[in-house]
Amino acid sequence: MKQNVKDRIFFIIVICILILPSAGMSFHMTKKDIGNSPLKAAPALTDGDGKLNIGFLHDAGDWFESVFAFRPEMVTADSLIQRWTLGASSQDSVILGKKGWLFYSATENDYTRQEPASDRMLFNIANNVRLLQDHIGSKGASAVFTVAPNKNSLYPEYMPGGYIVNDAKSTAERLTGMLQDVNYADLYGLFGAVAGEPLYYERDSHWTQTGAVMVYKKLMEKGGYSDSDLAALSGEPEIYRDYYGDLSGMLYPSELFPEDREVYIREPAWEYSGEAADVTASYIETVNKNAGNDDKVVMYRDSFGNSLLPYFAQTFGKGVFSQNMPYAVDADMGDDTDLVVVEIVERHLASLGRVAPLHKAHPADLEVPAVSFEHLSDPDNGSGIRRSLNKGYTVFSGSLDQKYMSPDSRVYILTGEEGNYQCYEAYTVRTDGSDFGFSISFDEEQTAAMEAAGGSLCAAVKDPAGGLDVLCRMSVLR
Repeated sequence: MKQNVKDRIFFIIVICILILPSAGMSFHMTKKDIGNSPLKAAPALTDGDGKLNIGFLHDAGDWFESVFAFRPEMVTADSLIQRWTLGASSQDSVILGKKGWLFYSATENDYTRQEPASDRMLFNIANNVRLLQDHIGSKGASAVFTVAPNKNSLYPEYMPGGYIVNDAKSTAERLTGMLQDVNYADLYGLFGAVAGEPLYYERDSHWTQTGAVMVYKKLMEKGGYSDSDLAALSGEPEIYRDYYGDLSGMLYPSELFPEDREVYIREPAWEYSGEAADVTASYIETVNKNAGNDDKVVMYRDSFGNSLLPYFAQTFGKGVFSQNMPYAVDADMGDDTDLVVVEIVERHLASLGRVAPLHKAHPADLEVPAVSFEHLSDPDNGSGIRRSLNKGYTVFSGSLDQKYMSPDSRVYILTGEEGNYQCYEAYTVRTDGSDFGFSISFDEEQTAAMEAAGGSLCAAVKDPAGGLDVLCRMSVLR
């Protein structure tokens, strides 16, 4: 008899657990994203054309999976059980570190140096930042480049054991030695010089607000501004224990383990001037009529820039903050930009060697000698160079035969007729699976002039004697 009662109680408990996600939706439906899993839209019986949605049941299943009742609590419970019993993370994207620290698993290869960037890719990154800063400078603005360190690059002592870390330098360390011609703000040295309390959150992949303030000051300094220009800061911060990190949200979405959040800007004077409503938007415009200046800042950034945005928006009269790639430089800058900041996290450095910014091409400061065509790759059909359109620009791109190049070869684009070429330096990018590619963009006016003049468009590199060797060309621009 007692056994029957126990079986019935167990049966009732199991049934309650099974129906709770559905029955509880009337009073405790999940209403916020969990980690990298956004809420799905409710299914519709018809599609955008008014026809029957044949995928209704599939959409309904996806929707229910994202909003069922008590989902955050169940995900949190599962994470805690796996952590306490197995010492394992319930999410592949999160690494359980020591003393409660969490790390983003996408940084693992950078940490272990298992997939080092090629020498050519490192050149591409450094070369492209240099070219971008040169273009920004030609428009009368200051430019600063910085790399946001991966959390485990700064605090490896909190990573779990068992990882085999190569002795080789990381991609970021190797790149630093190639930035002599770049106005570079070194955040590794900045954070490394601070002893004591860590400046990244324990359960988030980003720096704290105190860390963000340090970065803001450093970037302003490298941009040519003094302490008197730091209008965003006013005394010691107020502390609130209400911050829930991105990594914590993936494992513990029911908001366990809050961390301290520092507030330095007590009375924000800036506001959004475009469609964006928060700092996570991919494109943001700000205005600050109380800044006391008409200066404009443009920042190309990723999620690390979210915490930087309020300080720059508080300092400058106007701001543009973009996560979009390729960087639409001329459109974002206009004719009134004073400072451009390029911030990118360490784990995404390679994107700077893969995607070229879009802006008007500038003539290279290089005398064009009589060129040799001995290395042309089938000049009659334009093999090696492609033409495309992107946001109003004509983009020429392609890959070059690396047997004629070295890891630090710059690429030049020649337009016009042989003996009367105009020369431009191209961005060096990964194309067609090769790190020896290139990309350059011409605005509508430049394109129209080239087409009217006719002639050839050639890709060339410097030869050891300092001249140019043409490697491929598109015969006719018209």
